[in-house]
Amino acid sequence: MRLFATTKPPIADIRCATRERFADGTWELTGYSNARAAFARDHQSFHTPVDDSFARAQRRAYFAATSFTDANFGVVVEALEREGFYDNTIVVLWGDHGWHLGDTNSWGKMTLFEPGTRNAMLWRVPGQRNSSKGLNNRFVESIDIFPTLIGLTGVPSPSLPPSLPPS
Repeated sequence: MRLFATTKPPIADIRCATRERFADGTWELTGYSNARAAFARDHQSFHTPVDDSFARAQRRAYFAATSFTDANFGVVVEALEREGFYDNTIVVLWGDHGWHLGDTNSWGKMTLFEPGTRNAMLWRVPGQRNSSKGLNNRFVESIDIFPTLIGLTGVPSPSLPPSLPPS
């Protein structure tokens, strides 16, 4: 199964940038224990511009991981159909943040630029008639997943602890 096209992924537009694609556009990557070794292996540095080949490889890896996850969402749905649970099982898959792929000089998630604040969310709800049929631009918040599941299933909402007094 081919999950991601083998053509070269495009280089990100460098919006809001005043310099080339430096890897230290966010401090985040320097904190990953394996990042320095990976950068060194590919003759890159956190303090020099990222070359186009390296940028394409990073983007390709991200797109491939996304494609793989999407394909596995389908595997889960097919298994539900095969095992007879398709009509009574809700499936939700979400990511907790977006990820910069070289845009705005950033290679990570910890920014307030729009790509870093977006998150992916896939729902499969039995009997759902309205569907975005793919990408939509509505706001989603992970905090809403639990109450949405409670509402969709009709399960009584659990008792919540009393609120804390104002500090």
